[in-house]
Amino acid sequence: MKNEHDIQHFASPFRLLIITALSIFFTELLVMFILSYLPPLSVPAEALVDSLLLIIPVFPILYIFLFRPMILHIAHRGEIEQKLKKSYDELEIRVRERTSELASANESLRSEITERKRTEEALMKNRASLIEAQRIAHLGNWD
Repeated sequence: MKNEHDIQHFASPFRLLIITALSIFFTELLVMFILSYLPPLSVPAEALVDSLLLIIPVFPILYIFLFRPMILHIAHRGEIEQKLKKSYDELEIRVRERTSELASANESLRSEITERKRTEEALMKNRASLIEAQRIAHLGNWD
């Protein structure tokens, strides 16, 4: 498969215009040359022969230089879109996983904060009880 740069270069509008114009010009020149060697034909018969002789070589040229690059470009874009969708889906999964991890960590931190507050309250009560016991026992705080 060609890379995107090759496809874009190959399918540039100006280049496609030149290829189309030159292929039709030279094919028509060849057809007129061939018609000059044929016996005289009626106008409708000459138009029919001219059209058929023009279509025969121009169609493969247009296919090779116009339609095939467009088909390759469309296929390449389809592959890129599939890769982009896959990346988006993977990113979405990672975001969900990370969000879940963060929610779990947040809940854990909230539990830890609650536990620390309880411990701090118990410590404050014990300290107040110790101060009260020292006051009642007339013991000093030697800190």
